[in-house]
Parts: sequence; C-alpha cells; structure tokens
Amino acid sequence: MLRVLIVDDSPTMRRLLRRILSNEGDITIVGEAADAFEARQLIFELRPDALTLDLSMPKIDGVSFLATLRKHYPMPVVVVSSLASDHRVLEGNDVLVIDKKDAGRAGMLGAALRKVAGRSKKAAKKAAVMIDLILIGASTGGPAAVERVLAGFRADDPPIVIAQHMPHDFTAAFSKRLNEAVNISVCEAQHRMVLERGTAIIAPGGRQTRIVKRGEKYSVNVTQEARVNLHAPSIQVLFESGLPNAKNISAGLLTGMGSDGSSALASLRKHGAHTVAQDEATSVVYGMARRAAELNGVVEELPLGRIAEALRRGGGE
Repeated sequence: MLRVLIVDDSPTMRRLLRRILSNEGDITIVGEAADAFEARQLIFELRPDALTLDLSMPKIDGVSFLATLRKHYPMPVVVVSSLASDHRVLEGNDVLVIDKKDAGRAGMLGAALRKVAGRSKKAAKKAAVMIDLILIGASTGGPAAVERVLAGFRADDPPIVIAQHMPHDFTAAFSKRLNEAVNISVCEAQHRMVLERGTAIIAPGGRQTRIVKRGEKYSVNVTQEARVNLHAPSIQVLFESGLPNAKNISAGLLTGMGSDGSSALASLRKHGAHTVAQDEATSVVYGMARRAAELNGVVEELPLGRIAEALRRGGGE
C-alpha cells in the first residue's frame, strides 16, 4: 500500500485529490497539509511514502519546500501544478510533474505516484551503501534517546553497538530494560561476543569497547582500560575502532555534553561511513553533536524520530 500525504493550500483541491485517489486500491491518504509547515510536521509524524505537492502556497512556496525536502528528507513527490510545463525542470528520479487539469483523468495521478515511487526506490537501492554495522554514541539525556532510536529497528537490521556514558553498575540494568522495551534483542557486551543481525549491545560501564571484524562477522573486545575523554566507555574509542570498515558502517551521535566521539565521527565520515547526529531541537544537551557538525563530521543532522531510519538506510555522501 502506497501511503500518500496531500499538500495543497486549497481545501477544494485537497478534497478533489482525495476523491481521485480514493479510487486507487493500492493507495491510501494518510493526511493533508495546507502549507509547507504543516507538511513538514506531518511528514515527521506520519512517515508517508510519497507526496502530492502544490507549488503556489503561502508562507513557503512549493519550489522552496521541494528543495528543502530533497536535501533533508528525500522522498517521491508528484507536483500537481496549473503551470506544469514551466516546472518540468523539477523532475527527476524523485519528482514527477502533472498539470492540475490532468489530475482528474482516470488513473493518471495514481499512475504518476506509483511511477515516481518506483523510480525513487530503484535509485536509492542503486546508490545505497551496504551497511553491515551501526555504531551509536550518547551521553546526557541518552538513555531515553537510545530507547527511542532502538524502537525504530527490526529483526533483520544490522547489529548495533552503543556506547552510552553510564557507570559500571548501571549498564546491565539499562540493557535489560531496553531488551524488554524494543523489538530487537539487547544485551550488555561481553568480551569476544559475536554480533548478529537484529541485536544491539551496550558497552559496559567502566570498560572500553571496540569492534573487530573477523571474516564476515563482527565481534567486540571489552577491556579494562583508562578513561578516554574522561569516559569509559568512550564513544571515541568505539567509533575509532570502526575506521577500518567505515564504508560499511553507519554511525550516530546523540544528545550529550562535551565532545566525546565528535572527532572520531568526523574521521568515520572521511573514511566513507554514513554519519548522523541528533539535532539541537530534540537534544537534551546539544554538545557532542554540535562539535561533530563543526568538524564537518555529520552527513545528516536529524530529529530523534528519524535517526533509526537514516542509520539503517546509510547512503554515504
């Protein structure tokens, strides 16, 4: 089922588009937005598969919104415009343009949505990095943020290793709570543990955790060592251990004070990893992520609710 959000400032046009698409058995309307601000909020909340988009809208015009969408949240779009011929330049793998007067023609709008969704999916698949490991670092405000991110993963996703700044006596209980709260398996890391898909492991407090690739599998080395950047586990140590396999790694830096892991995230990006940071608006403390952005270490800076998808998707530069 193709889940579609209608974006148009005209209530009459929104009703017309809803009526047209209601006859398509494989398309469902998940919401309607009257301007770009409403559309942005509904995209985050409803996660549609595709949009219909008007270009003449108040506050932010459709062309500007489309440029922002392509940069920060690429997704299939069918532009429905009364000046379609003037806007063909907007077309690409992710965008098709049709004239408003043609939108009501039997099956045309539905066919356009299916076509652009199919093209966008093929292009994304062709460009995607083959992610086989996900690394996450978090500090102040991290426990709740980590739980929210892990809730977005599935049993067939790559293994995840998390360095959360937390004392030794707390990480086992934290792992147990997460294991009960999300749909993937979560446990505290043990030395030489082999990482499997659909699992997340938490670096133990008071120790340093590194990932090692042996053949086709990753495992972890957990050692009693000095603190790095005042922390054990240190995000810097975990992230740096991923450098030899950076092209197959997604790494995310969440809320937290200080700069632990920031320079390592920049190094991972330089070596080909897909790097993500939590944005300021959703961070309890915008410290580590801010420093990583200053070091040009972040490919995508995103609200908390979109980070799991970005880490899973990868995509490189």
